[in-house]
Amino acid sequence: MVKGILHVGIATRSIAVTSEFYRLLGLSVDRTEILRREGVKVATLKAGKTAIKLLEPVDDKSPVTRFLDSKGEGVYHIALAVDDLDEMLQKLEKMGVRVLEERLGNEAEAVRMVFIHPHSTGGVLFALCECASEEFS
Repeated sequence: MVKGILHVGIATRSIAVTSEFYRLLGLSVDRTEILRREGVKVATLKAGKTAIKLLEPVDDKSPVTRFLDSKGEGVYHIALAVDDLDEMLQKLEKMGVRVLEERLGNEAEAVRMVFIHPHSTGGVLFALCECASEEFS
């Protein structure tokens, strides 16, 4: 079962430039981290129980770089908090949904996560996350 939207990932060429808009809304960067494996710098802005994550590529091999080159800046993915990731994956795989590799979470909010290929979701990249955060427990 989906418990809520954990965060929305926004691909940007520059966190510094894009975050100015969010400051106008009264949001500020809560934390910034570099995820070397994904080749991306992430700035987290809290918005109630959910977050906005600005994703800036740090190398040319990043999936975010490819996204920006083909689609431009915008929504990259939506992360959903789920009760039981294994149960959800079994259901999805039985339905033929294309699941990308499972990853251990790089951040406090997700212990385990998987991405669902956009071809299986009507064009949206979804991440399903088992959460460590009490807000979604």
